[in-house]
Amino acid sequence: ILALTSNTGSSDFQYLLSDEKPLYQNVIQVSTKFGSNENIMFVVGATKSEELSRIRNLIPNHFLLIPGVGAQGGDLEKVVSTTMNHDCGILVNSSRSIIYAGDGIDFADKSRVEASKMQKKMKDMEDELQNTRIKGSVSGNLVEVEANGKKEILSIKGKSNEGIGFIGRKEGIAVFSNTTIKLLDE
Repeated sequence: ILALTSNTGSSDFQYLLSDEKPLYQNVIQVSTKFGSNENIMFVVGATKSEELSRIRNLIPNHFLLIPGVGAQGGDLEKVVSTTMNHDCGILVNSSRSIIYAGDGIDFADKSRVEASKMQKKMKDMEDELQNTRIKGSVSGNLVEVEANGKKEILSIKGKSNEGIGFIGRKEGIAVFSNTTIKLLDE
């Protein structure tokens, strides 16, 4: 389901207010009733980085197809840090930076190299999210977290847990990326 596009014309319709919210948010909320996390995926443009975390909060478990990373201006790190969930939950598309990596006879080789670089970068970021050791304690709706040498006290919504864990899908109490913590459902 097309949720929010990257093109400049998206503001013509997708940001029109409907029930005091942008239309794209209503499209997401209403269309989640058509199916489930397993059979509905949303398309969200990577250049809309300011909206990505808001969309992920609306649909924390749905899969997102995210075009526009690379030549169109979408930032892979921002996309991963704001949209990846405990099941990964994202399919990132970077067409132009790959298909236009070269324009000579070596076009296919340059495209393969560019695609491999993008794949490795995303895999490295996913591994970092999974393997970053965290220490945290939750009290009410505040959490104190130490990860990657940073200490943060953050306001959260979700379960109260205490302990030490690993970030990611395998074990742990939270997903931590930059200054964002998301408690995982068990």
